[in-house]
Amino acid sequence: MLVRYYGHVGVPSGYGDAANELCMAMLSAGMDLEIQTDGTQLHKRFLPLATCVRAIDDLSPNPDVVIIHTLPLDCLKVLKHVRESLEGWSRARGRDPLYVAYTTWEGVGYAGPIFGVAEEFDRLWVPSNSNAAAFSECSSASLIRGIPDVVPHAYDPDELEGKVVPCRRDMRYAFLYSGAWSMRKNVEGVIRAYLRAFTASEAVVLKLNCSDAPPDACRIAQVATGLTLEQMPTVEFSNARVSDDEIWAMHASTDCFVTASRGEAWNLPAFKAMLAGQHVIAPSGQGSDDFLGGTSAYLYESRVVPASGEVRLDNITAEGATARYWGCQGLTVREDWMEPDIASLSLLMRRAWAQHVIRLDIHYDPAARFGREVVGKYVRDLLEGALR
Repeated sequence: MLVRYYGHVGVPSGYGDAANELCMAMLSAGMDLEIQTDGTQLHKRFLPLATCVRAIDDLSPNPDVVIIHTLPLDCLKVLKHVRESLEGWSRARGRDPLYVAYTTWEGVGYAGPIFGVAEEFDRLWVPSNSNAAAFSECSSASLIRGIPDVVPHAYDPDELEGKVVPCRRDMRYAFLYSGAWSMRKNVEGVIRAYLRAFTASEAVVLKLNCSDAPPDACRIAQVATGLTLEQMPTVEFSNARVSDDEIWAMHASTDCFVTASRGEAWNLPAFKAMLAGQHVIAPSGQGSDDFLGGTSAYLYESRVVPASGEVRLDNITAEGATARYWGCQGLTVREDWMEPDIASLSLLMRRAWAQHVIRLDIHYDPAARFGREVVGKYVRDLLEGALR
């Protein structure tokens, strides 16, 4: 079985990390794999993938399976080109390869962008049960392909050696958020919850690392709370790009990972915090439920609200600029997402600080559920079953 994979292997992003781990999982299961990607930044632990990366002209003419791993609308764009390139192979064999979309939808419920994916692909894979629900809630989607298969994010258990959170001696209780800065990620919500919960005189700090954030984003979010600088507890902000080793070090030097995201298909930053054994506070009803369920993490409620995107200004001149919608997977006000209860988050942050909670109790074996070999075998079984 030859698997051709299109995705973000070697790209420094959350999707890139997910792509790297999925492909490593497939290699661990002994699968014959060829990869098409524009990524060029493979960490040393992913170097086995380098021998699988192919230029377009070097791809095999007869893959048994094509996996396209990206956002819904991008899945459809890639599928169009792949079908055209394999048209001769399909005629000669009398059949197409098995086309699999591994994608995400971080809105609530079924909507236009994912309808096309459900129609055009033979199989749908998603990273979490909450994401599967978003696809399967609509009866027309269920009639087309049935409930999607949940293929979770994989990780290498050996990577955790020496990276479990130690007992800290810093007098200040330290909260951490590390990840993208966007409307959907809602870092401003974390800041509001923190500044609501604590005063300037209390031994606490919020550390934020958002490599794609504008330099003044954090300060603007702080000012928007209405508090003066003298009233605010300590916030430490960085928008520098950090390595994987530096991310693990951040988990080891802080006490509690916190997020107020308006939608997560999986939530890789919280997953790493969980693997590190760090206490986590996160909204329920999102992808992180799959790995935070069965732990002592604090989960808090959200409510359904109309979604919205972000605005960027282009063509800026003395006369004006063009406002352009950007991001959020194509979600508009006609779709829904989950709005976290910031007041509840604030209370839970104060509880974690007051009780000095730093360890996450995990009541299951993460490697038995999310280790590369386990996920790789599951993927192999799914594909072999579909090809029968």
